[in-house]
Amino acid sequence: MYIPKHNLLENQATCVAYMQANSFATVVSQLDGALVASHLPLLTRIVDGHVIILGHFAKASPHWRAFEQDQRECLVIFTGPHTFVSPTTYIHNHGIPTWNYIAVHATGIGRVSHDTNQKLEMLHQMHSVFEPENEITFAAQPASFQAAQLAGIVWFEVTVSKLEGKAKLSQHHTIENQRSASQALVASPNTDAKAIGGLMRDHVLAVQAKSDSPSTASTIA
Repeated sequence: MYIPKHNLLENQATCVAYMQANSFATVVSQLDGALVASHLPLLTRIVDGHVIILGHFAKASPHWRAFEQDQRECLVIFTGPHTFVSPTTYIHNHGIPTWNYIAVHATGIGRVSHDTNQKLEMLHQMHSVFEPENEITFAAQPASFQAAQLAGIVWFEVTVSKLEGKAKLSQHHTIENQRSASQALVASPNTDAKAIGGLMRDHVLAVQAKSDSPSTASTIA
């Protein structure tokens, strides 16, 4: 991923937090010389200092077989809110339209397992993250139903070796332009625009705080 210096997310914790907040991701692999991609809900964990991604493929999908081949490296792409930014939103009305977004690319080695206990533990973790308030769990379902469902999935884990984060939030513009654009986006009825506008606003505030107290503040990038 092309990342200009001012868009780089250097902090691993920031990247992991973004991955956890935007957990529906795209897994890309090579299978028999061709690219395959799956769109999946994933869990991201830090285990002994390593970033680990957990999930499952449908057994009917051929994608999981890519993790059993010699070239098991894969790319997992996490994206969240994104929006069009018009140059008319800047104080100094110049430049060209652009698109702002945050994305994290995680590259690593994947492995699969057909072990029932690993599948159950992964499903338990997913339930606790995505629906913690629901007392009806997979474990409460009839044994025959559980067995049929578990037989239809393949557990996988990716140990991340390379993490790239990019926050494209108009950082190359003046603070005045960034503030003006963020205010316009926050006022938009579009949910993604509001979210990006909020991130731009937070970035501007962080930059200003860093200027006032360099020992205590940091920016998103």
